[in-house]
Amino acid sequence: MWMPQIDALKDSFHIVAPDLPGLGRSKDLGPFSIRGNHIKAAAREDAMSTGKDGFLSAVRSASGVDFRSSLPDVRVPTTVACGANDRPNLRASKEMAAKIPGARLEIISEAGHVWNLEKPEQFNLLIRETVRAGFPEN
Repeated sequence: MWMPQIDALKDSFHIVAPDLPGLGRSKDLGPFSIRGNHIKAAAREDAMSTGKDGFLSAVRSASGVDFRSSLPDVRVPTTVACGANDRPNLRASKEMAAKIPGARLEIISEAGHVWNLEKPEQFNLLIRETVRAGFPEN
């Protein structure tokens, strides 16, 4: 899922990319589980191995986490980006950007939830700009 970013940014930045799809149990794929055009298949396989109960449990756990009260405490350059077609997350993205001091809000036209895959060059540029704003010497 993050290979376009890892490939584009690895020479400029130290990248930590956990093996989330296989939760560290992926077999013989190296440190990353999703490659090339196999995104849907990998996501489907991960969902199938997790099972309905496991998936619902994860969703319930994640839905109970609320960091909104901590957003005003963020003190690093922040870009909140959301695909314009990612309707379920647009409102939350706007709220996050409004509550983080000095945050930049980017709504990416003609993009959905996984816009890092849909528009990797634009995503990578945004990452570079945000990191360089916080670490100008890099």
